[in-house]
Amino acid sequence: MKISVLARINKGNVAISNDMAQFDNLKIFKLNRIRYQELIEDAINYVKQTYRASNQSFTMASPFAQLLSVMMHLGRMILYYIEDSVTSLNIRTASRPDNIRGLAQLTGHQAARPASARAAARLYVLNTGNEDLSGKVVYIPNKTALQSTINGMSYIMLLGADTGRITMDAGNYIDCNLV
Repeated sequence: MKISVLARINKGNVAISNDMAQFDNLKIFKLNRIRYQELIEDAINYVKQTYRASNQSFTMASPFAQLLSVMMHLGRMILYYIEDSVTSLNIRTASRPDNIRGLAQLTGHQAARPASARAAARLYVLNTGNEDLSGKVVYIPNKTALQSTINGMSYIMLLGADTGRITMDAGNYIDCNLV
């Protein structure tokens, strides 16, 4: 806020008056009322007093009230983003993964991608010509260990239940995840 100082010269004497006395009437917000709803009430009360002083009526349907409501909503959004950014600066209160990684890197932790991979798989029953297995039911336990014949890596098969059930007929299948 700029404080202007007026100087008058009256017969060689300098009288200095401060314009701050004029701003005492412009106090919109009270310092002990800082909750959002209280700020809105103080702003609306100030505008109502100003309208009353000019012998006009003020309602929430008036154009200035609509502008005031939009400005207060924007102020609320600004306060939300300020609070969100302050919350994200603390490792104990940060909630977004990118903020947590950034704070961890700031403290010296070198975050790396996980070494494991995930895949969705569908196991089919092929017709091998073995009639002894045809129509029989096979139960596959959850978290069964599998080994790839291509790369030799071990994987764990995750099913949606404790066991997977598949009937040994050509074309039947079971879906699973590999970790």
